[in-house]
Amino acid sequence: LVAAGGTIQLSGFDISTISASTLDVLDGGQATLSGVSILNTSGRVRLTCAAMLRGCNPPVLSVQGNSQLNIGDNLLLDGTVTVQVGSTAMVNLAGNFDNQSGSPNLFNWASSPITLNGMAPQSFEMAGQDFLDSNPAGFINNFAMGTVRVEQGRTVNFNNNFDNLPGAGCEVLYVDTLVLEAGSTINLNGCNVYYRQRDQHPSAIVNLNGGELKSAL
Repeated sequence: LVAAGGTIQLSGFDISTISASTLDVLDGGQATLSGVSILNTSGRVRLTCAAMLRGCNPPVLSVQGNSQLNIGDNLLLDGTVTVQVGSTAMVNLAGNFDNQSGSPNLFNWASSPITLNGMAPQSFEMAGQDFLDSNPAGFINNFAMGTVRVEQGRTVNFNNNFDNLPGAGCEVLYVDTLVLEAGSTINLNGCNVYYRQRDQHPSAIVNLNGGELKSAL
């Protein structure tokens, strides 16, 4: 638990591994992984900043260097929160990607990977504004991701259950690289995913369900 103003920092050139049940980063708190550190949680990781009279000091989750964050349950982003994931860091998620943030300018995952490896079907909250497939604005301050990888045999439901940004219509996901491993399944459920690169195994299944999986020019 990182309380208001608290800090957890894992760093160094030697591999250091910490295991915990859950990680909660609250108003003003900061959790930073760098170097070659590894943090394993059997339960959720949650960033939350409730609106108060004095305002909100956004909590920070920063995963940098060659560090690795392995989450055994859900990743919840709740309210005004800061997320920074470096291009060589790794995040593995076994639960849902539950993005309830309305601050895309504080979300920096555009050059970084996330691997979805839950044994049960997972939910991925799409939060970006839909600029269609030919507008590069979709990748700028719009909850874009670097690489989304769905592991072998896993199922991921891409949903729009939370209204992250103002405007009508379904929110979407812009991703630089979408990787669908052998036997994986994704369900778009009426919303769109735009990608620059797509690596799909022949046995992977894409169910559009009224959505679109389109190349972003």
